[in-house]
Amino acid sequence: MSGRPPFARSPARPVTRRQMLLASGQLLAAAPLRAAHLSDYPSHPIRLIVPMAPGGAADGVLRPLAATLSRSLGQTVFTEYWPGAGTLIGTQQVARARADGYTVGFVTSAHAIHAAMRRSQGVDLHAEVAPVSLAGYYAMGLVAHPDLAADSIDELIALALREPGALEYGSLGMGTAMHLAGELLATSAGMNWVHVPYGASSGLYRDLLGGRVRLAFATLASALPYLRAGRLKMLGLTNARRIEDFPELPTIAETVADFEVLGFFGFVAPPRTPGAIVDRLAAELSAALRAPAVKHQLAAQGAVAWGSTAGEFEAYMRAATLRYGALAKAAGLT
Repeated sequence: MSGRPPFARSPARPVTRRQMLLASGQLLAAAPLRAAHLSDYPSHPIRLIVPMAPGGAADGVLRPLAATLSRSLGQTVFTEYWPGAGTLIGTQQVARARADGYTVGFVTSAHAIHAAMRRSQGVDLHAEVAPVSLAGYYAMGLVAHPDLAADSIDELIALALREPGALEYGSLGMGTAMHLAGELLATSAGMNWVHVPYGASSGLYRDLLGGRVRLAFATLASALPYLRAGRLKMLGLTNARRIEDFPELPTIAETVADFEVLGFFGFVAPPRTPGAIVDRLAAELSAALRAPAVKHQLAAQGAVAWGSTAGEFEAYMRAATLRYGALAKAAGLT
């Protein structure tokens, strides 16, 4: 979080020596209580708030992680789903929760994108939650219904230029990395198409497979079953380069120079969660992400496991906010 907490600000009046000694005594008296509290952590189950609907790509990432964390922490890690407002509703639930280490939130690129979009309004979304750990990166791509009269990005661009405004593309909501990718492609290629936001991947795929919307930006993890079954086709990934585990899948950058929109995911906690608990959670998450089984499960979905300290994740999110802000500006998003 940026800035300093209220108790670190300069006081309006000088602090007397007596007040300093009194405060020191109170801190020393409270230290054993805090130490005892932290030594017992966790003593009951931990809830993990997911700011999206169940059944999506996030489940494939969270399921192995939650199972591994439950074993290492000795307490069940259970998920609660709070979808809506492009992940803002779920993140607000984390921000309002007790700062005792028993609520953890899952965040994605959408958090940094919203932060970038709201900076001009004087809102600092990063200050509303405490960073815990950057968990990894995920691949996204533009998928299409098999009947679409385009099998590549250059054919799609040609089709969009012939029929301006006729094409629609779906995403998992306003202000998500997928939405940003769609608007950036439109700006870069001079296309005119219509964005259709969905609140959950189930609705998006229902319409996509049914041909009601013929294009969508989606995570590779959620699209893979349909790609393998031939029910969808991949036009291009949003990565700058092809993915080692999926060399057959092209990238948008192979047609549109310098195109790249990366997605990340990580974990946060309510503000003012004790630093020792945040550090414990970050360490446990990083260890879980290093587990071969977890890394393999994530790689199979086009995701790269990472893991970081809270400070590293804070720096990453703020840098990502600047990058997304520049992309949003280039795409004309407000």
